Amino acid sequence: MRPMSFVMKMASPMRHSPSLAASATSPSTEQTPMTADRALPDETGSLEPFLGDAHMELQKIFADERFPNVVVALDGTVVATWGTQNLVARRSEDGGATWGPTIEVGAGIHAGGTLVDEVTGDILFFGHPEHPPKDNSTAPRTVYRSADTGCTWTPDETVSDEDARGHVPSLHFSEHGITLRHDAHRGRLLRPARVYVEGAGYNMAIFSDDRGRTWHASGPFPIDGTGEGCVAELADGRIYYSSRQHRFAEGAPLHHERLHAFSHDGGATWQDAVHSSLPDGPRYRGDEKRGANYNGHFGMAAGLTRLASRDERFTQGPVHHSVREQLICHREMVPLPTTFDKLEGVEIQVVADSSYVETLDNVVAEHPAVSYATTEEMGTEQ
Repeated sequence: MRPMSFVMKMASPMRHSPSLAASATSPSTEQTPMTADRALPDETGSLEPFLGDAHMELQKIFADERFPNVVVALDGTVVATWGTQNLVARRSEDGGATWGPTIEVGAGIHAGGTLVDEVTGDILFFGHPEHPPKDNSTAPRTVYRSADTGCTWTPDETVSDEDARGHVPSLHFSEHGITLRHDAHRGRLLRPARVYVEGAGYNMAIFSDDRGRTWHASGPFPIDGTGEGCVAELADGRIYYSSRQHRFAEGAPLHHERLHAFSHDGGATWQDAVHSSLPDGPRYRGDEKRGANYNGHFGMAAGLTRLASRDERFTQGPVHHSVREQLICHREMVPLPTTFDKLEGVEIQVVADSSYVETLDNVVAEHPAVSYATTEEMGTEQ
C-alpha cells in the first residue's frame, strides 16, 4: 500500500478567520500587508462549534510519501505540508473543501510541523536532508519562509543554537509550532524538538525572539527517552508539553500513556513531568529490535488545539477535571468541581494499579475531606 495523506474536515470554523468563502482552484497572489507590529489575533470566541454532533469528512490530498502537517494562516487559508524526499504544500481558501495545486518547496524530509508567525503572518516550513541526523552536533536543516500564505517559498538564513548538552535538536517527528500570546514572551515563536543520541534521546523545544532567524534551544524535557512532542499555550500563560515516552529504565513499568510537562518561562525550561491519561498507542510487539521502540511503544504524535474559553469548557464541555494535572473522570457532574474543597463527598474510583493512585494519595494528605476508593473490576475505558 502506498502512503497517502488525508485531511479531516471538521464542522467548525478555522481558528484565524471569521469568513472562509474564497475559491481554492488557483492560489491568490493578493495579500493583505502584514507588519511586525500588528496585533496578535483575538483569542476570544465560542466553543459552540465544538460541542455539537461529531462530523468529519476525508479527502486525499497527497500520495506516495509521508509526514503531513496542517496549519491555518492568519487570513484563514489552510496550508497542508508533506514530504519524505520532496517537500510540498497545498492550499485551501475555503476551509478545506477544495485544494489548489501541489506547490514544490524543496528537497528533504519534512522536519516536523510547520509554524505560523502570528506577528508577521509568515509561515515557516522546516526540512532536514535526512533522518535521523547523521551529525547530532549540527542536525542540518533548511527553513523555508512564505510571506504569501503558502503560495511561494524561499530558503531562509537561520542560526540554531546547541542545547546545554552540546546538541542541536532535530525537528522531525515533532508537531507544529505556535506564537506565544501572553506576558513577557508575547510574540515568541516556539516549537517542539528532539535530540537523537545513542540510547534514550530526549524531547525539548526551540524558540525564536527575532521572527525565526535565530533559534535557541530550551532545557531538556524532564525525562529522557522521550520524543514526538507537541505544545500549546494555556490561558494563564503556561506552556503545556505533551510527549511520548519510548525508552524506560531497566525494570521500570512500560507506560502506554503520554507524558506531560509545563513551562513557566515561555518554553525555555520544562518541569513537573507526569504520565497523563492520554494513550500513546500500543506497545511494540515485534521480535525485531527497532531502534528506540523495542522496549517501549509506537507513539501517536498528536497535535493540540487550544479551545476558545476554558471557563465555558468547564460548564459545557467534556466531563473532565484536572487534579494536580491528572485527569479525573465524572459521568454526570455538571458543573464540574474546580477546587479541592468542592471534591468533598464526590465518589472517586480508580483502578488499583492506576498511575492516579500516587497523585490522589498526595491530594488526600493535604485535603482530608477528599477520599477515593480503588477497584479491580474496572478498566480505563469505563
